[in-house]
Amino acid sequence: MTLAWMQQGEGPAVVFLHGFAGSRWQWQAYVEAVAAAGFRGYAVDLPGHGDSPEPPAERPASPWAWATPLLRWLETHTGAGPIHLVGHSLGGYLALAYALHAPQRVASLTLFTPLVAQAALRTRQRVLVALVGRWPWLPARWPGWVRQALRWSLRFYPEARRMSPMQRQRRIAELQRISPRVVWAVSRVPDLRPRLRALTVRTWVIGGARDSVLDPASYAALGHIMPHARVTMLPHAGHIPHLTEVAELRVQLVAWLRGRAST
Repeated sequence: MTLAWMQQGEGPAVVFLHGFAGSRWQWQAYVEAVAAAGFRGYAVDLPGHGDSPEPPAERPASPWAWATPLLRWLETHTGAGPIHLVGHSLGGYLALAYALHAPQRVASLTLFTPLVAQAALRTRQRVLVALVGRWPWLPARWPGWVRQALRWSLRFYPEARRMSPMQRQRRIAELQRISPRVVWAVSRVPDLRPRLRALTVRTWVIGGARDSVLDPASYAALGHIMPHARVTMLPHAGHIPHLTEVAELRVQLVAWLRGRAST
């Protein structure tokens, strides 16, 4: 499987991983910012998202089994030196899992509202994911009526009002193109928290105090679990601060990557 990706700039590698029902285009402003600051920015469409092929028809044994193409991509495209990983939600989970798998390959972690365990999901999301995740077979793409329903559902998303018109259009396209099979990856995530105390990678966690998808308490807890983690809670942000607070956060991200503490 060949993943879709974009790249800009030269220098140390910074890889951006979107969350469930996202795409590489969520990171365009960030890729441009890190490229202008002397880094080599990458953004990747995860399997079943954007322009990347859908996952296989069989349920994977683990999220990494589903994301094996990402593991191959990281080993093939980012060079020999340590890389900076930036992930949102499910992408944050995969970034953490990769850092646990190969800590010597990771220079830093930046985690926007990261998923760390199924227990961190809000009750409604946890029940829905658990139910759909039990289905032994899911189609590669949503039927037409579901895609239309997803389009209308964005009108009721609490953070949609804070997104630009272009962001809303891209968000609709992302929702309509995601493979339903990606639910399998979310429904089978092992709890990473017991292993995180041993992770010494420099980490910045950005949480949204008004997150309606994941429990904000799970972000604050990472500051106590991980020995080198810094947690920033944004009081007015929800689950997608990398989209709603992009102007501020891309500046702070560049400072963080350069080794200066975030605010």
